[in-house]
Amino acid sequence: MRGALLAALCFCIVHTAHSTDIFVPDDYASIQVAIYYAQDGDRVIVRAGTYTETINFIGRKVTVKSEKGPVVTTIDAGGAGSVFKFVNNEGLDSVVDGFTLTGGSGTLDPLGLYSGGAIYCQSASPTISNNIISQNTATTGYGGAVYCMTNSTPTIIFNRITENSSKKCGSGLYCRASSAVIYGNRITGNTTGGCGGGIACSLGTEATILDNFIAHNDAADTGGGIACFRANPDIANNIIVYNRSNLGGGGIDCWRESSPTITHNTISENFATYGGGGISCHERCFPKVVNTILWNNAAAMGNEVWAGTAAEPSFLSISHSNISGGLAAAHFEMGSGFVIGQGIIDVDPLFVDVGADDFHLTIDSPCINAGGFGTGIELPARDFEGDDRVVFGRADIGADEAALHLYYRAQAVPGGEISVGCIGLPGMGVVLALGSGKKQDPLKTQWGEFYLNGPYFYTLIGYIPANGALVNTYTIPQNWIPGKKYPFQALCGGLTWIDPLLTNLMMVVVE
Repeated sequence: MRGALLAALCFCIVHTAHSTDIFVPDDYASIQVAIYYAQDGDRVIVRAGTYTETINFIGRKVTVKSEKGPVVTTIDAGGAGSVFKFVNNEGLDSVVDGFTLTGGSGTLDPLGLYSGGAIYCQSASPTISNNIISQNTATTGYGGAVYCMTNSTPTIIFNRITENSSKKCGSGLYCRASSAVIYGNRITGNTTGGCGGGIACSLGTEATILDNFIAHNDAADTGGGIACFRANPDIANNIIVYNRSNLGGGGIDCWRESSPTITHNTISENFATYGGGGISCHERCFPKVVNTILWNNAAAMGNEVWAGTAAEPSFLSISHSNISGGLAAAHFEMGSGFVIGQGIIDVDPLFVDVGADDFHLTIDSPCINAGGFGTGIELPARDFEGDDRVVFGRADIGADEAALHLYYRAQAVPGGEISVGCIGLPGMGVVLALGSGKKQDPLKTQWGEFYLNGPYFYTLIGYIPANGALVNTYTIPQNWIPGKKYPFQALCGGLTWIDPLLTNLMMVVVE
């Protein structure tokens, strides 16, 4: 599945000499009319504003893109159906990029239910990227934000999917008899009356669920974060935290012949009323868990892991993972159980700041260099933020790889505050630099790769403390422009360190 992911991420639309940019509302008053008159390869560029309409892509191989980003460009379905429908064999070259999608109420699906509040896909595989998908509902069916049915293989990347709801399963995303690449999304605050508060996969779905932040979702049934029903997704490098289910699997639920691979995830602070605060599996499920943190989850039975039932036993294979409470935190019905591999530890992972949803590892975390190789499962080459997966000789346990790294948390809004974090060695001075832009190709220097275009602004923001994580709070200037990206990089060590090093490039996206 990761081969398909790489192909999807490398995919780009090649504009021929005959391609055209069509502007809305300049050339056509509505997005739907612009798509109708567009030719394959064209771009429909949408000016800032709010557009009240529901849109059928009618098989067009076009890119529909906002001019200035999702914060200032909204498509509101007004409760009249799905915001976008893909029902004419659309492929990856049918693209929706950079909008707020809201007010969707779903499309009548083959089951007679209204599904896919914002995005409805049937036998279609579009690219959905860089959107805010919020406050949509599948009024009687599945997929409050996104619904994929019957051989659909959409690519869903770098979206913020929040505060959607569904009557049935998958308030964030629902995949039925389909596959999907679900990569780099923030899936938060969604609520379902069924299973899968964040994501639900069913009936043969083999999705790639990679590098997502899945948090604060709620399921009335099972799988607060992710639910699997007769499905075998590849679940890797995700942070799955603070989700809740009223039955089993606060973080992940595997039900009835579901055997996902669960590698390099951080599963923490989830809750299930019945069994498996972290992971539950029942009715002939055989998930494989490798290099994963299961920490401080809670349930009536099996805070971290629950497996049942006695009539249809399940077995969870686990190795090189950090389990809060160890084997005592697992509960198994008669006939079910663990297949225990090497490398199981039970030590506080030492996250930077759980209360702020910051699950980076501090420099003294026992998860560093504790991951395993030779598991028979393909392990991701990078961590959830794109850092190299192996930094100090062995992989770390969890979604984060402890590497010299600059990052920020919270939304960057003019006049608002963000927290900027830098992971490094204790005692390093951190000099933060703001550039006027990003270099096309970074400069190779003795300290590492330098990504910024000048002129530059430098400031010493402090020294990395004993735990290896320096976090400061800053106010975003009022004159920073929504939709624009501001690049930062840091030199760790400066003149006071024997061997200073450059961090990664951090792009602050103003909303």
